[in-house]
Amino acid sequence: MKKGILTFAFAIAFLFTGIMGVNAADYTEASSEVTALMTGTAPLELKAGDTVTLNSLPFVGKDGYVEVKEGTLTISNKAGRYLMTVNKDSVVEANHEKNLMYYQDLMVIDLTVEEGATLDINGGMALTSGHPVTLTNNGTVNVNGNLEIRTNSHYTGKGAINVYGNVAVYGADGKNIDDNVRFNIYENGNVYSEADLTGKLISGLADNDEYTYEVVDNNKTYTSISPDVNVDNTFEYGYTLNKTAVEKPAEDVTEEPVKDETENPKTSDGIILTISALAVSGMVALIAKKKLA
Repeated sequence: MKKGILTFAFAIAFLFTGIMGVNAADYTEASSEVTALMTGTAPLELKAGDTVTLNSLPFVGKDGYVEVKEGTLTISNKAGRYLMTVNKDSVVEANHEKNLMYYQDLMVIDLTVEEGATLDINGGMALTSGHPVTLTNNGTVNVNGNLEIRTNSHYTGKGAINVYGNVAVYGADGKNIDDNVRFNIYENGNVYSEADLTGKLISGLADNDEYTYEVVDNNKTYTSISPDVNVDNTFEYGYTLNKTAVEKPAEDVTEEPVKDETENPKTSDGIILTISALAVSGMVALIAKKKLA
């Protein structure tokens, strides 16, 4: 019994040590890891709960531009060009309402979502035109807020992009998105564009017994997440998902004919006469038999 208690105590202590070993880290400009990132000496790998503060403002973390929810996020610097990578099996949220890709005039950031990774855009993210950037999606991007793919920047990759909020694609030639990109539109989702993207739009919901879904035109009006940006709010094309209730066939209400169980008077009379005749015949035969006896 005593040995069992000791074993249990060691197990608890080991588990506690393990939990303490994965405590979140808080990085600032004074951190050697951030200095190494800024000078291009070494990348910075962040796990869930880690925070980074730059220019006295939160960059990564709950109040930052992005937050690591699961797995890891790697930020690297090559000759002043930054790359933010959502690693495989990781989940990162972008909750801010400003341009992540051009951070405080300090960083121009390209963003890669690896296969098996997820980026949730809950706030607003713009792929800027003045400082062109690339978003490479080989995993899953869920647009719950707003994603703007502006002229000169580029969206590429073989991953899924699910539109629950708004996607605005600037540029009349449509060359800032790859030919293989397909937008999965869900209820309340909208895609606005200056180029015809009809062939790149898919209903994110399959028809069922209750509803059918179809990509249709919207009002083509979208307000940018950056009001100071000199862009037209009216687009040439706009798409959304329309839901239509399935008309169910009317139920067959044909009534079965009611069987008339009322006795036919004529039939009843005939039966009574037949029975009476048989009774009389029986009585005559009985009387005749007695006489003969």
